[in-house]
Amino acid sequence: MRMGSPGPARGAAVAVALLVAAAGCYRRPPVGEPLAGAVEATFADSVPAVLAAAAQALSDEGLSLQAYDDRRAFVESRLVAIRQLNHLTVAAESYVGPDQTVRFRFIARRTFGASRLYGEVTYEPYPDAGRRGERAAAADNPARAVLARMMARIDERLRRGER
Repeated sequence: MRMGSPGPARGAAVAVALLVAAAGCYRRPPVGEPLAGAVEATFADSVPAVLAAAAQALSDEGLSLQAYDDRRAFVESRLVAIRQLNHLTVAAESYVGPDQTVRFRFIARRTFGASRLYGEVTYEPYPDAGRRGERAAAADNPARAVLARMMARIDERLRRGER
């Protein structure tokens, strides 16, 4: 029996199998668990108060809420094109990348007499994959500046005692 190199069809099948396996390696944490790279802040307020302040920050930016879940302690916006966000720089107008349509999400957790808030900007590179396909937006994405502004607004609102 002669041993030779695999034929082109077999080589292509192996390559496809490896790509599928590699794509399946990434697992987005379940909703309610922050993605790696999420912005964190700790507040002396309760989780419900922090979550309400986060929802108000989304509203202040003119974003519609997709979900507000008290039980899993998260609030998120609907998908929005970064060109529609308020007060962005010229860089946002010309930004090209796969993450031009983003979602903002805030996740709150109790921690030693305080609350930790995680803020994320996500996008869906494969829209048909749903939440499992979400990825964190790149650090240079203009929407990250909006997230920083919202985190500052949440801090300010909680310091003033607004709910």
